[in-house]
Amino acid sequence: KNGNVFIDSNQVSTLPPLAIGRELKPLVVLISGRTASSGEVVAISSIGRKNAVLIGENSAGYTTANEGFEINTIAGLNLAVDYDADRNGKVYKDFVRPHVLVEGGDNFIDITKDLKIINAINWLKGKN
Repeated sequence: KNGNVFIDSNQVSTLPPLAIGRELKPLVVLISGRTASSGEVVAISSIGRKNAVLIGENSAGYTTANEGFEINTIAGLNLAVDYDADRNGKVYKDFVRPHVLVEGGDNFIDITKDLKIINAINWLKGKN
């Protein structure tokens, strides 16, 4: 809210306001079934942002928010208690779906041959 992070109603960050009229550079977020939990939060945070796109495959589906609970003085328990939502208010109860679907084609040895990266570069070239 207003550029700051809240947990429930508690503000946990204080960020200066962004400069008015600042241009948002194009942003590509690559996702796949290996994108999980905090990686899915990064992907979700870009949804609805101007000049941003998700490219790849559906994410792993660990889109929950966790909270720790004290059981006693020596034990605790972390539980998934909520789901993540994008800036438009859409809640993600399972996986994150990319805007541009690119199934397979991963090449971690030679990234110049990786289909997701090739699609990302082509998308960025179209924005410049």
